[in-house]
Amino acid sequence: MNDNKIPAVFSYIASRRNDMTLRENEIANFVLKNPEFIVNNTITNIANEVGVSETSINRFCKKIGYKGFQDFKIAMVQGSLYRDIQSDHTDAPQSLFVSMLSDYKKVLDNTFAMMKEESFIQIVKYIKESRQIYIFDNHSPLNIGKCLQQKLKTIGVDAIIINDWTSMKLYCSKCQNKDVFITFFNTMCSTAMIDALSNINQKSGRNIVITSYDSQKMAEVSDVKIVSADKLYIKNKDAFTDQMAFVFIIDLLFSYLLQDEDFMNEKKNSDAVFEIDQISNSYYFNM
Repeated sequence: MNDNKIPAVFSYIASRRNDMTLRENEIANFVLKNPEFIVNNTITNIANEVGVSETSINRFCKKIGYKGFQDFKIAMVQGSLYRDIQSDHTDAPQSLFVSMLSDYKKVLDNTFAMMKEESFIQIVKYIKESRQIYIFDNHSPLNIGKCLQQKLKTIGVDAIIINDWTSMKLYCSKCQNKDVFITFFNTMCSTAMIDALSNINQKSGRNIVITSYDSQKMAEVSDVKIVSADKLYIKNKDAFTDQMAFVFIIDLLFSYLLQDEDFMNEKKNSDAVFEIDQISNSYYFNM
Protein backbone atom coordinates (compact mmCIF):
# COMPACT_ATOMS: atom_id res chain seq x y z
CA MET A 1 0.00 0.00 0.00
CA ASN A 2 1.29 3.45 -0.90
CA ASP A 3 1.98 5.62 2.16
CA ASN A 4 -0.36 8.36 0.98
CA LYS A 5 -3.23 5.89 1.08
CA ILE A 6 -2.81 4.97 4.76
CA PRO A 7 -5.62 6.56 6.82
CA ALA A 8 -4.60 8.41 9.97
CA VAL A 9 -6.43 5.96 12.23
CA PHE A 10 -4.02 3.18 11.18
CA SER A 11 -1.09 5.39 12.15
CA TYR A 12 -2.66 5.95 15.58
CA ILE A 13 -3.00 2.20 16.06
CA ALA A 14 0.61 1.57 15.04
CA SER A 15 1.89 4.25 17.42
CA ARG A 16 0.19 2.58 20.41
CA ARG A 17 0.85 -1.11 19.72
CA ASN A 18 3.60 -1.41 22.36
CA ASP A 19 1.24 -0.08 25.06
CA MET A 20 -1.65 -2.41 24.20
CA THR A 21 -2.77 -5.44 26.14
CA LEU A 22 -3.06 -8.82 24.42
CA ARG A 23 -6.81 -8.28 23.93
CA GLU A 24 -6.32 -4.75 22.57
CA ASN A 25 -3.77 -6.11 20.09
CA GLU A 26 -6.33 -8.66 18.94
CA ILE A 27 -8.78 -5.82 18.30
CA ALA A 28 -6.06 -3.84 16.50
CA ASN A 29 -5.25 -6.77 14.23
CA PHE A 30 -8.93 -7.21 13.37
CA VAL A 31 -9.33 -3.49 12.56
CA LEU A 32 -6.25 -3.46 10.32
CA LYS A 33 -7.36 -6.55 8.43
CA ASN A 34 -11.09 -5.73 8.22
CA PRO A 35 -11.60 -1.95 7.89
CA GLU A 36 -14.77 -2.31 5.81
CA PHE A 37 -16.35 -4.54 8.46
CA ILE A 38 -15.73 -1.80 11.05
CA VAL A 39 -17.31 0.85 8.81
CA ASN A 40 -20.43 -1.18 8.08
CA ASN A 41 -21.19 -2.77 11.46
CA THR A 42 -22.26 -1.87 14.99
CA ILE A 43 -20.06 -2.12 18.06
CA THR A 44 -22.05 -5.20 19.12
CA ASN A 45 -21.37 -7.02 15.84
CA ILE A 46 -17.69 -6.11 15.98
CA ALA A 47 -17.33 -7.27 19.59
CA ASN A 48 -18.98 -10.59 18.74
CA GLU A 49 -16.76 -11.08 15.70
CA VAL A 50 -13.55 -10.37 17.61
CA GLY A 51 -14.70 -12.29 20.68
CA VAL A 52 -14.40 -9.42 23.17
CA SER A 53 -16.81 -7.20 25.11
CA GLU A 54 -18.16 -3.85 23.91
CA THR A 55 -16.33 -2.29 26.87
CA SER A 56 -13.05 -3.63 25.46
CA ILE A 57 -13.84 -2.09 22.07
CA ASN A 58 -14.50 1.31 23.67
CA ARG A 59 -11.34 1.05 25.80
CA PHE A 60 -9.32 0.30 22.66
CA CYS A 61 -10.79 3.35 20.87
CA LYS A 62 -9.89 5.62 23.79
CA LYS A 63 -6.37 4.23 23.98
CA ILE A 64 -5.63 5.28 20.40
CA GLY A 65 -6.92 8.80 21.01
CA TYR A 66 -10.66 8.76 20.29
CA LYS A 67 -13.49 9.68 22.63
CA GLY A 68 -15.20 6.34 22.05
CA PHE A 69 -16.35 3.91 19.38
CA GLN A 70 -18.48 6.41 17.47
CA ASP A 71 -15.62 8.90 17.01
CA PHE A 72 -13.36 6.00 16.01
CA LYS A 73 -15.91 4.80 13.45
CA ILE A 74 -16.17 8.29 11.95
CA ALA A 75 -12.40 8.30 11.48
CA MET A 76 -12.58 4.87 9.86
CA VAL A 77 -15.33 6.05 7.49
CA GLN A 78 -13.28 9.09 6.52
CA GLY A 79 -10.29 6.82 5.89
CA SER A 80 -12.44 4.60 3.71
CA LEU A 81 -13.62 7.64 1.77
CA TYR A 82 -10.03 8.76 1.28
CA ARG A 83 -9.03 5.36 -0.10
CA ASP A 84 -12.03 5.53 -2.43
CA ILE A 85 -10.82 8.88 -3.74
CA GLN A 86 -7.35 7.48 -4.41
CA SER A 87 -8.77 4.43 -6.20
CA ASP A 88 -11.09 6.64 -8.27
CA HIS A 89 -8.03 7.98 -10.08
CA THR A 90 -7.02 4.50 -11.23
CA ASP A 91 -10.47 3.17 -12.12
CA ALA A 92 -11.68 2.94 -15.69
CA PRO A 93 -13.13 6.27 -16.91
CA GLN A 94 -16.81 6.82 -16.10
CA SER A 95 -19.30 8.98 -17.90
CA LEU A 96 -20.27 12.14 -16.01
CA PHE A 97 -23.79 10.73 -15.76
CA VAL A 98 -22.58 7.62 -13.90
CA SER A 99 -19.92 9.51 -11.94
CA MET A 100 -22.41 11.99 -10.47
CA LEU A 101 -24.75 9.17 -9.43
CA SER A 102 -21.79 7.45 -7.78
CA ASP A 103 -21.03 10.64 -5.83
CA TYR A 104 -24.58 10.85 -4.48
CA LYS A 105 -24.50 7.22 -3.42
CA LYS A 106 -21.11 7.63 -1.78
CA VAL A 107 -22.19 10.64 0.29
CA LEU A 108 -25.43 8.99 1.46
CA ASP A 109 -23.80 5.61 2.14
CA ASN A 110 -21.06 7.13 4.26
CA THR A 111 -23.46 9.46 6.08
CA PHE A 112 -25.55 6.42 6.94
CA ALA A 113 -22.46 4.55 8.16
CA MET A 114 -21.69 7.34 10.65
CA MET A 115 -25.21 7.51 12.11
CA LYS A 116 -26.78 5.61 15.00
CA GLU A 117 -30.46 4.71 15.12
CA GLU A 118 -30.46 5.58 18.82
CA SER A 119 -29.77 9.21 17.91
CA PHE A 120 -33.04 9.52 15.98
CA ILE A 121 -35.01 7.77 18.69
CA GLN A 122 -33.57 10.21 21.24
CA ILE A 123 -34.40 13.25 19.07
CA VAL A 124 -38.01 12.07 18.72
CA LYS A 125 -38.18 11.78 22.51
CA TYR A 126 -36.87 15.33 22.95
CA ILE A 127 -39.36 16.70 20.39
CA LYS A 128 -42.26 14.92 22.12
CA GLU A 129 -41.25 16.41 25.49
CA SER A 130 -40.32 19.87 24.20
CA ARG A 131 -41.69 23.17 25.46
CA GLN A 132 -40.46 25.00 22.34
CA ILE A 133 -38.37 23.99 19.33
CA TYR A 134 -35.80 26.29 17.73
CA ILE A 135 -34.06 25.55 14.42
CA PHE A 136 -30.83 27.39 13.63
CA ASP A 137 -29.83 27.42 9.97
CA ASN A 138 -27.49 30.21 8.91
CA HIS A 139 -28.78 30.64 5.33
CA SER A 140 -27.81 27.19 4.06
CA PRO A 141 -27.93 26.71 0.25
CA LEU A 142 -30.92 24.35 0.45
CA ASN A 143 -32.70 26.23 3.26
CA ILE A 144 -32.55 23.06 5.34
CA GLY A 145 -33.97 24.67 8.48
CA LYS A 146 -37.06 25.95 6.66
CA CYS A 147 -37.59 22.53 5.13
CA LEU A 148 -37.56 20.88 8.56
CA GLN A 149 -39.81 23.59 10.00
CA GLN A 150 -42.45 23.00 7.30
CA LYS A 151 -42.32 19.23 7.76
CA LEU A 152 -42.90 19.64 11.50
CA LYS A 153 -45.83 22.01 10.88
CA THR A 154 -47.61 19.37 8.82
CA ILE A 155 -47.86 17.19 11.93
CA GLY A 156 -48.79 20.01 14.28
CA VAL A 157 -45.34 20.76 15.70
CA ASP A 158 -44.44 24.44 15.77
CA ALA A 159 -40.80 25.50 15.49
CA ILE A 160 -39.09 28.90 15.41
CA ILE A 161 -36.53 29.32 12.64
CA ILE A 162 -33.36 31.34 13.37
CA ASN A 163 -31.23 32.54 10.46
CA ASP A 164 -28.56 34.72 12.04
CA TRP A 165 -25.99 34.12 14.72
CA THR A 166 -26.88 37.21 16.79
CA SER A 167 -30.46 35.99 17.23
CA MET A 168 -29.22 32.47 17.96
CA LYS A 169 -27.06 33.72 20.84
CA LEU A 170 -30.05 35.64 22.23
CA TYR A 171 -32.35 32.60 22.10
CA CYS A 172 -29.65 30.42 23.68
CA SER A 173 -29.30 32.86 26.57
CA LYS A 174 -33.07 32.80 27.15
CA CYS A 175 -33.37 29.00 26.92
CA GLN A 176 -35.83 27.35 29.30
CA ASN A 177 -36.23 23.82 30.60
CA LYS A 178 -37.08 21.31 27.80
CA ASP A 179 -36.49 23.79 24.99
CA VAL A 180 -35.01 21.94 21.99
CA PHE A 181 -32.43 23.55 19.70
CA ILE A 182 -31.76 21.84 16.37
CA THR A 183 -28.63 23.39 14.89
CA PHE A 184 -27.24 22.86 11.38
CA PHE A 185 -23.53 23.54 10.85
CA ASN A 186 -21.76 23.26 7.52
CA THR A 187 -18.73 25.23 8.78
CA MET A 188 -16.29 24.88 11.65
CA CYS A 189 -17.83 25.78 15.01
CA SER A 190 -16.15 28.82 16.61
CA THR A 191 -15.47 29.29 20.33
CA ALA A 192 -18.31 31.86 20.48
CA MET A 193 -20.72 29.31 19.01
CA ILE A 194 -19.63 26.66 21.51
CA ASP A 195 -20.12 29.12 24.39
CA ALA A 196 -23.62 29.97 23.19
CA LEU A 197 -24.59 26.31 22.78
CA SER A 198 -23.29 25.54 26.28
CA ASN A 199 -25.98 27.91 27.65
CA ILE A 200 -28.57 25.42 26.42
CA ASN A 201 -27.06 22.64 28.55
CA GLN A 202 -26.78 24.87 31.60
CA LYS A 203 -30.46 25.75 31.42
CA SER A 204 -31.68 22.14 30.95
CA GLY A 205 -32.45 22.59 27.27
CA ARG A 206 -31.69 19.99 24.62
CA ASN A 207 -29.01 20.60 22.03
CA ILE A 208 -29.17 18.64 18.75
CA VAL A 209 -26.33 19.32 16.31
CA ILE A 210 -26.34 18.18 12.69
CA THR A 211 -23.00 18.93 11.08
CA SER A 212 -20.48 17.98 8.43
CA TYR A 213 -17.62 19.25 10.65
CA ASP A 214 -17.06 17.18 13.76
CA SER A 215 -15.10 18.25 16.84
CA GLN A 216 -14.69 17.13 20.42
CA LYS A 217 -15.86 20.50 21.78
CA MET A 218 -19.07 20.24 19.78
CA ALA A 219 -19.62 16.74 21.13
CA GLU A 220 -19.27 18.03 24.70
CA VAL A 221 -22.12 20.56 24.32
CA SER A 222 -24.43 18.31 22.27
CA ASP A 223 -27.11 16.03 23.67
CA VAL A 224 -27.30 14.41 20.23
CA LYS A 225 -24.83 14.91 17.39
CA ILE A 226 -25.27 13.61 13.84
CA VAL A 227 -22.33 13.91 11.47
CA SER A 228 -22.81 13.84 7.70
CA ALA A 229 -20.23 12.98 5.06
CA ASP A 230 -18.73 16.05 3.44
CA LYS A 231 -18.75 16.66 -0.30
CA LEU A 232 -14.98 17.22 -0.27
CA TYR A 233 -14.59 13.45 -0.41
CA ILE A 234 -16.22 13.02 -3.84
CA LYS A 235 -15.03 13.39 -7.40
CA ASN A 236 -17.49 16.03 -8.68
CA LYS A 237 -17.41 18.19 -5.54
CA ASP A 238 -17.60 21.49 -7.46
CA ALA A 239 -20.94 20.51 -9.02
CA PHE A 240 -22.37 18.84 -5.92
CA THR A 241 -24.94 20.84 -3.93
CA ASP A 242 -23.95 21.49 -0.32
CA GLN A 243 -25.85 19.68 2.42
CA MET A 244 -27.56 16.99 0.34
CA ALA A 245 -26.80 14.63 3.22
CA PHE A 246 -28.70 16.99 5.55
CA VAL A 247 -31.84 16.43 3.44
CA PHE A 248 -31.45 12.69 3.96
CA ILE A 249 -31.04 13.21 7.73
CA ILE A 250 -34.18 15.34 8.16
CA ASP A 251 -36.22 12.95 6.00
CA LEU A 252 -35.07 10.09 8.20
CA LEU A 253 -35.89 12.06 11.36
CA PHE A 254 -39.34 12.92 10.04
CA SER A 255 -39.96 9.25 9.22
CA TYR A 256 -39.22 8.33 12.84
CA LEU A 257 -41.71 10.95 14.02
CA LEU A 258 -44.38 9.60 11.65
CA GLN A 259 -44.00 6.05 12.92
CA ASP A 260 -44.52 7.08 16.57
CA GLU A 261 -48.22 6.16 16.81
CA ASP A 262 -48.86 7.68 20.25
CA PHE A 263 -47.33 10.97 19.23
CA MET A 264 -49.14 11.10 15.90
CA ASN A 265 -52.50 10.23 17.47
CA GLU A 266 -52.03 13.03 19.98
CA LYS A 267 -51.21 15.50 17.21
CA LYS A 268 -54.13 14.37 15.04
CA ASN A 269 -56.47 15.33 17.85
CA SER A 270 -54.95 18.79 18.25
CA ASP A 271 -56.11 22.00 16.57
CA ALA A 272 -52.70 22.48 14.98
CA VAL A 273 -53.17 19.69 12.45
CA PHE A 274 -56.44 21.14 11.13
CA GLU A 275 -54.32 23.57 9.06
CA ILE A 276 -52.20 20.85 7.45
CA ASP A 277 -53.67 21.32 3.95
CA GLN A 278 -53.23 25.09 3.99
CA ILE A 279 -49.67 24.79 5.28
CA SER A 280 -48.70 22.15 2.73
CA ASN A 281 -50.27 24.01 -0.18
CA SER A 282 -48.68 27.31 0.82
CA TYR A 283 -45.28 25.70 1.18
CA TYR A 284 -45.19 23.74 -2.05
CA PHE A 285 -46.84 26.37 -4.28
CA ASN A 286 -44.42 29.06 -3.09
CA MET A 287 -41.18 27.11 -3.49
